[in-house]
Amino acid sequence: MLTQLDQLVDLESTAILVVDMQNDYCSPEGSVAQRGHSVAMIDAMLPRLQRFLDGARRAGAKIVFVQCIHEPSTDSAAWLFRHGGKPQAHCRRGTWGVEFYGVSPVEGEPVVVKHRYSAFVGTRLESVLHTLNIKTLVMTGVGTNVC
Repeated sequence: MLTQLDQLVDLESTAILVVDMQNDYCSPEGSVAQRGHSVAMIDAMLPRLQRFLDGARRAGAKIVFVQCIHEPSTDSAAWLFRHGGKPQAHCRRGTWGVEFYGVSPVEGEPVVVKHRYSAFVGTRLESVLHTLNIKTLVMTGVGTNVC
């Protein structure tokens, strides 16, 4: 069985996207947990994610972190509707909640800031992937099914 990343994908044209690994999404003290949602599965998967990223870096993989940041100027009507029409103290610029949780980029790894669920809408992600000549994405992190 193939278990090495470099045996599964071409590292020259593959990027690993690390999505929303931030305090507000992942920490028991973050806004998601404070609204009553369990984040127990995050701490269960975190050691595996840390090992994966360590191994990927050793193999020379390209890693891109996606960071969600909200502020009044980017709070869309859809975002506000989801929260009852009121701005939330969730992933607010300059707060502890936007900081990375358990894993973080190392020098040279790009961070793409998003203001919507999708990291492809209104961000520089497409430009970063094009510049790195990326053809394959490996998704990891949290909320990857919607982000």
